[in-house]
Amino acid sequence: MTQGEWKNRLYYGDNLKIMREEIPDNHVDLVYLDPPFNSGRSYNMPFTEPDGTRSDAQMHVFEDTWKWTSETNALYEESINDKDFPEKTREILAFMDTYLGRKAPMMAYLTNMAPRLVEILRVMNDTASVYLHCDPTASHYLKMLMDSIFGPTQFRNEIIWHYRRWSNVTTAYQSMHDIMLFYSKGEAPSFKVQYQPYAHPEMIETTVRGIVDGKLVRLKDGGGAYIKREKENKGVPMHDVWEDINFIAPTSKERLGYPTQKPRALLERIIKASCPDGGIVFDPFCGCSTALAAAESLKRRWIGIDITYLAVKTIKRRFEREFNSRVAPYSIEGRPKDYASAMDLANRSDEVSGHGRYEFEWWIIDELGGQLVKGEGKKGPGKDGIIGFLDKNGLQKIIIEAKSGENVGTPDLENLLGKMKGSNAVMGVLATLHTKRTMQPFCDQHSTYKFENMHGHKAEYPVLQMVSIKDFFDRKQRIDYPSREQVKSWKDPHQRQLV
Repeated sequence: MTQGEWKNRLYYGDNLKIMREEIPDNHVDLVYLDPPFNSGRSYNMPFTEPDGTRSDAQMHVFEDTWKWTSETNALYEESINDKDFPEKTREILAFMDTYLGRKAPMMAYLTNMAPRLVEILRVMNDTASVYLHCDPTASHYLKMLMDSIFGPTQFRNEIIWHYRRWSNVTTAYQSMHDIMLFYSKGEAPSFKVQYQPYAHPEMIETTVRGIVDGKLVRLKDGGGAYIKREKENKGVPMHDVWEDINFIAPTSKERLGYPTQKPRALLERIIKASCPDGGIVFDPFCGCSTALAAAESLKRRWIGIDITYLAVKTIKRRFEREFNSRVAPYSIEGRPKDYASAMDLANRSDEVSGHGRYEFEWWIIDELGGQLVKGEGKKGPGKDGIIGFLDKNGLQKIIIEAKSGENVGTPDLENLLGKMKGSNAVMGVLATLHTKRTMQPFCDQHSTYKFENMHGHKAEYPVLQMVSIKDFFDRKQRIDYPSREQVKSWKDPHQRQLV
């Protein structure tokens, strides 16, 4: 595919499967990956309220703990017994199995990372580089793993990103840095030297020196004036300790609320150094898409993968906010495109994404135009959705309840009515894989919502509605409520935040 035919791609799904099935050999110029660190922490992100403001409620995104599961065990056996898998990597995994123990979280982490790093090497072209972002709890293990895959001679740098943030009282020194392991595929990687300011710029000479009568002196021109330097001092070649890019402050405009978000300046530096103009940046754990946004701003092409639909939703909104109509064409691959693929998503194992059926529920809420709001359940908030719109009385809400199971009935509609009453919502929608026809009379017996806007336009909408996934695909069924085109025509600045 030529650059003129190129379309950037965002994949939703397991990056190992997608790399194996979708990304050709020798395809990308730079890989940046920021996988979960195995820190043992639980990460959340704030909700957005219907008026566009941040909520105090938090949505669980992921547990940064790798667990030994049946799928991890199958992946380990596949790697160890695959004769095409790098021999040194098989030896490292076998040794770590003995050293760490089969069910240790770090062993699960390394088992999951090994085949992904093998695929990353395959998709890199001969001048490509990879930057693996990690922390000191895993960097020494990952370096051994990368040595076994890329080769020790392809190691370029261990980059220390030192930042400042609020300190904690501990019995050890404050942990204030991350690590990036920088490897290349070939002996001559694409690399453009970056510069940092002189430590003491006031001491930098602006004149030219030379040898006169065996002595180093400042040279003069024919008129006796010192000769000035013609070239501007760029600074010194950048060191492997980066202290000039700080952690994103909680109140920064750059912060999206997504856990583990990295500063764009960090990614822009990496891309400027290691991805040629027009090259392809690949991030297989793209999260909130900082690498993709940096690539977009620097006119590079990009490919991203993430396994959570929350990340895909965050990326879409980030690109709309930051680039608007200026964003280069891109496609989102892996979202359900028919009833069968929606069923597959609903039945996805918890071991794959960590959220199981929540992925289906988040997907359909987003497809119906809703924002995630605080719900109930073992996994924490995030099961329900909300749509906001204006009528003549101000901001109104529609509650979306998503269900992925088969045991759906009238009690679910009664529960939805309770939620509507508790949140003062004027309408409610039940979105399900399977909707029973016997439930429709319960919806029909409720009154309609009588809508009127500030210009006197009137309409009526069912207070209770159901959307089945089969009808969503077969009949393009959507929620019946005041159209977004009409909402966009209103001039209220409060409403512009909603759309």
